[in-house]
Amino acid sequence: LARYDAGRGGAQRARTLMTESDAAFEARDFVRSEALLAEALALEPDDPDLLFRHGNALLQLGRPDLAEQALRASLAQRDSQLVWRIGAGEPYQAQLLLGIIASTRGAFDEAVARFETARAMNPWQTGAMVLLAATYEVLGRADLARSVVAAGLAVDPGDARLRELDQRLKAAP
Repeated sequence: LARYDAGRGGAQRARTLMTESDAAFEARDFVRSEALLAEALALEPDDPDLLFRHGNALLQLGRPDLAEQALRASLAQRDSQLVWRIGAGEPYQAQLLLGIIASTRGAFDEAVARFETARAMNPWQTGAMVLLAATYEVLGRADLARSVVAAGLAVDPGDARLRELDQRLKAAP
């Protein structure tokens, strides 16, 4: 019983640290945000929400290798949990961030797969479509980029990023 109470206290402290970290992240104090998350993860190392936030903070600090590890761990922990919570580990956003990391290191096939996974998770969010279309554009696959942009504009005709991509793709040969 004492161990259970001690564990609950650690979980409550981790939640407090996460809240403080969220405030630091919003204030763009990524160093403080990351430090708070590292402390929270010492208490709750398998929490997918903490792992996701830690990966996001590490990415903002320009540490993509560590960010990728944390984001992958977030997805793995989310998948292994018996009870899923909506938004646990932010799987949609984790897929987007992992796709961005893959893209920056030139692993475009992995980036496309990550963006497609995110798109399948939530076909009503256009973020994955923007990133997917932009990746296809970089790869010289204008036909695929155009079809993704068209699908995205069908979801949200006012999305400025998709409209910009659409105009750029129409101007391209």
